[in-house]
Amino acid sequence: KQYAMLLRLSKMGEEEKLDQKPPYIDILRAGRMQVMAQAAISEQYLKVILQPSEGEQYYNEHKAEYSKLKVKAIYIPFASKNSVSSANGKKYHTEDEAHATALNIVSKIHAGADFVDMVKQYSEDEASKKNNGDWGDINASDNLPDDFKKAVLALKVGQITDPMRRTGGYYIFKADSLLARPYSEVRDEIDRLLREARMRQWMDKLQQSI
Repeated sequence: KQYAMLLRLSKMGEEEKLDQKPPYIDILRAGRMQVMAQAAISEQYLKVILQPSEGEQYYNEHKAEYSKLKVKAIYIPFASKNSVSSANGKKYHTEDEAHATALNIVSKIHAGADFVDMVKQYSEDEASKKNNGDWGDINASDNLPDDFKKAVLALKVGQITDPMRRTGGYYIFKADSLLARPYSEVRDEIDRLLREARMRQWMDKLQQSI
């Protein structure tokens, strides 16, 4: 019914030749210009041709950017209220206590303590603790908080972060190893990036000609 109503009203507008009267004629022209401009951009994007070797070359030159960083973690939780005890009688850290514990752990590691030993002694993330602190892999395209990714991905293998506060606890991360993602896994991502770069060049050249 809505579509039929739209057709009916559109037909009425045409019969009254409203498309030839201001301000409608100017609105229609502007709308057509917008559609045609976007169509020109879309068609130009389809005309971009990339050789297979271009993607492979870019990958080889930027391999570090397409690697996964394997990290280990220590997690020190805190309660929302001071001295909160659970039903089984376990006492949780206050936020200040958790932060102080995390800072102490960082100091010990910088002094030479083994990260895995600290995991076993202090971490309360049971899933990663069972695997010597293994937390997972991180890369730049992951959907994670920007401050978290920036801090962790800036680490060199073997380095650790300062305590990072998250809701309910503090994390300490260690860059454990760097794993290269195969070209087949990132090919589409690189293809899109190179096409967008070509389009920016085309748009810049077009703007300069105006």
